[in-house]
Amino acid sequence: MLAKLVGYGETREYAVHRVLRALDEYFIGGIKTNISLFRRILRDCDFLAGKLDTGFLDRLLATKSTESDEHLIRMAALGAGIFAALTLKPAAPGANGAGPSAGANAITGGEHVSNWKRAARVEALRQR
Repeated sequence: MLAKLVGYGETREYAVHRVLRALDEYFIGGIKTNISLFRRILRDCDFLAGKLDTGFLDRLLATKSTESDEHLIRMAALGAGIFAALTLKPAAPGANGAGPSAGANAITGGEHVSNWKRAARVEALRQR
């Protein structure tokens, strides 16, 4: 388990809305999560009406999800922006952006480094 989310409110409806908002603000990258399942459960009419029994989840999973891919689109755009920012290579002085030294900087020490390694080094420097 990576995280546990607990929601509360004066009414059940208020608590559900608070948990939905919190789930919309969650971001866990790099692994598969079940956040979309929880969003789907919390938006289900039977769940909202309190019509729950032991077959609820089976019925829910048997129906096609109507949840939009809005969150996936936002995450993909965010990831693309971060990737682009980390891969921008400033030209070495006097190199006019050409040649093997283009993009060399203090983080990479002048050697050719993959973007993944460069991002890890930047992150490690931030944590110090």
